[in-house]
Amino acid sequence: MLKHRVLAAVLGIPLILYLTYLGGFFYFALVLLITLVSLREFLAMAGRGEFVLPRWMVLVAALAVLWVQFYYPQYFAFALILVLLIFAFLHVIFFPRLTPWELMTVIWGIIYIAGCLSFLLLLRAREGGFLLSLLLFIGIWANDTGAYFVGSSLGKRKLAPLVSPNKTVEGAVGGILCTLGFLAAYALIFRLNLTMALAAALLVSLAGYSGDLVISALKRHYRIKDTGAIIPGHGGFLDRFDSLIFAAPLFYIMLVLFF
Repeated sequence: MLKHRVLAAVLGIPLILYLTYLGGFFYFALVLLITLVSLREFLAMAGRGEFVLPRWMVLVAALAVLWVQFYYPQYFAFALILVLLIFAFLHVIFFPRLTPWELMTVIWGIIYIAGCLSFLLLLRAREGGFLLSLLLFIGIWANDTGAYFVGSSLGKRKLAPLVSPNKTVEGAVGGILCTLGFLAAYALIFRLNLTMALAAALLVSLAGYSGDLVISALKRHYRIKDTGAIIPGHGGFLDRFDSLIFAAPLFYIMLVLFF
């Protein structure tokens, strides 16, 4: 398992960093890929092949949300409202086969996954966006790494036993401390605001755990181990990028409000 995790990181991280550095359409393509694959996994997990709505409709809606956020971010709220109204009217078109449960699940998936991950595009578009995006990614990776190794060696007290039995309080503390150390060093090396980096470390760690636990709760509900098998040692895209779903919008909001 560890060998597979390391291999996936060695192959995946340089590609993510390179596309983030390039920015523009290349970064948009990266975020779009993560979003669409994650949303597809979400639909497969929640629908179990029983959804009435064609999957392509949901994926096109997610693409539209990202496209508006990338090219016309000032109209992002309008885009979300239009998506909500369009899918609400689909209940009439597909009535009575389309249930309110399916409709709400689909809307949740679009807003939760596409809406939240679209903030990665806003973050990259800010002044110094590459360094800020890199800070976010390093924070997520440092938190995951610290939690994994500290939890594996010292973990005893369960963090959320009903949702994710393998996560421990010790692992969570280890992840936070690891993130604080890495982002403090990152800020000093690249001469970023140290207060911002430390605040980001705490926020990213807590947001990362929250995003991870939300997907863990869904997997527990649907009685599956992973959302997919596309990434060796990690499962699916949703397993790997669940932390970003919480961390990306919250980190961006923190920057806008306080820095």
